[in-house]
Amino acid sequence: MELRRYAAIIWRWSWLLVLGTVLAATAAYLVFSRKTPVYEARSTILVNQAQAATGPSYQDVLANQQISKTYAQLILSGPVLAQVGQNTGVAPAELGQLVSARVRRDTNLIDITVRNTSPELAARIANETATVFSNQIRQAQLGQQTNAEEDLEKQIAAVQKSIDEKSAAVSRLATPQLGVPDDQRRQQQQQVQVEVDALRQNQATLQRRLQDLRVELARSINSVTLADPATPPVEPVSPRVTLNTILGALLGLALAGGIIAVIEYLDDTVKSADEVNRAVGASTLGAISAFGGRGTRRGRRGIVPRLLTNMDGRSTIAEAYRMVRTNLEFSRSGRPNKTMLVTSALPGEGKSTTTANLALVLAQTGQRVILVDADMRRPTQHRLFDLPNTAGLSTLFVMDDPAIDGFLRMTPLDNLLVLPSGPLPPNPAELLSSARMEHILGLLREHADIVLFDSPPLLGVADSSALAAKLDGVVLVIDSGRTRKAVLTHAVEVLGRAQATLWGVVLNKLKARRGDGSYYYYYSYRYYGHDDSGSAPPPAATGPDSKRTRRGQRPDASLPTRAASLIDRPDYPERQR
Repeated sequence: MELRRYAAIIWRWSWLLVLGTVLAATAAYLVFSRKTPVYEARSTILVNQAQAATGPSYQDVLANQQISKTYAQLILSGPVLAQVGQNTGVAPAELGQLVSARVRRDTNLIDITVRNTSPELAARIANETATVFSNQIRQAQLGQQTNAEEDLEKQIAAVQKSIDEKSAAVSRLATPQLGVPDDQRRQQQQQVQVEVDALRQNQATLQRRLQDLRVELARSINSVTLADPATPPVEPVSPRVTLNTILGALLGLALAGGIIAVIEYLDDTVKSADEVNRAVGASTLGAISAFGGRGTRRGRRGIVPRLLTNMDGRSTIAEAYRMVRTNLEFSRSGRPNKTMLVTSALPGEGKSTTTANLALVLAQTGQRVILVDADMRRPTQHRLFDLPNTAGLSTLFVMDDPAIDGFLRMTPLDNLLVLPSGPLPPNPAELLSSARMEHILGLLREHADIVLFDSPPLLGVADSSALAAKLDGVVLVIDSGRTRKAVLTHAVEVLGRAQATLWGVVLNKLKARRGDGSYYYYYSYRYYGHDDSGSAPPPAATGPDSKRTRRGQRPDASLPTRAASLIDRPDYPERQR
């Protein structure tokens, strides 16, 4: 049941759900489709840390990852962006907003991402950033080894100079010299040659040291290479019009759903028979749909609804009142059922119209019905039936021996009589609760099979509760979609304190909608005039009993089946009764 209730709520508010979804999707599409597209280019660099001669260890791997994170931050540094800006012609401040770097998890790869309105420029900036950063890292590491290499090269050059000088001396001593003995000359030559050999050994040692230094330098440099160059992107990454439109539609749907949830949560009005049963545990006798102002006429007191004795008595409204009559008969089964009160919790719920129509359909069954207008504050029945109100119920209270027959007014139905309220007294509640009212009730019971009382609303005045205690039962009329559950509960509590018997509730002014879970006491399809045999409906009557009468001619009051209902219209002053 709860699932059906939620489905009914969704169906009832489907227009708002659709409207919210369409409006949000349209707004999202218009906003994002007008934005300038932004393209994203990505280049990837590989960071390799210098490894030890014995091979990489676990600590080397961790250090390598830390270096990658450090490099990702250095890519966005000022020197790198300044050089990139100089190479590409883009201001370094703007590059700081366009370029981003991120290390791939558990790898030595760094993604350099660039977003720009030009796909070619984005790819160029991404590649240029990777190249500039790689060069700067290499230059920084090479600068650490330059001094040692230069010192060794200077030492090698000095040794080479000494070798050259000593070699020249050996060459001179190889030639005989005047005044120098040959033995002494050869001995000097041998000594210089020994020095040359020593210098050459020293030079070889320095050259080996320089070579080892260069090898060590090559092994100790952290290499940064461009692993995956960026290419100009084809599709923009922002705005994503399709995705944003879908997200906007979902947001609009969620917002509309939230509004509906709030409205339904705050709305505590009674709109269905299930809600009546959950609120007060009472049964629903029937549901009367809201009807408009067709079938009115101008009477002695202005525009008033007329009896449908000359209209279609098989309308859906008439059938709804007949269903109320049928359910009321079942609810009164086995109980005293001569007198009943028709009232409402608040003004404007349609109790007077419901009372008059209920009296009509009860009279159609052939029972003698008296309709008493016990609302001696704002009487209505004499207006509905276009009757004089010079004397009535209030007049009986001042007579020593009241005669009911002299105050009952005739209606288009011979077995339906109306007792108007009469002149308005100053103390209606005291009159209705007096002993004289008991006497008047006894007289009414003697003159009719059913006596209906139209009374003021329950809440606000004590008239209805005082009268309800004296009658056999009460029918409570509520305005569907207007009467709140707290008001309905309070009205039932008032009847309970008066020890009145509630026979049931009539849902009035029901706005039936498909799928709303309401009671369908009537059908839009006109059942009458169709049968299972497929034969055509009988022709319309053309005799004196026909519904169509000449203008100004009163319909035949002997046709009870045609007195179906009363019709309200908005411009009728007493419609809210």
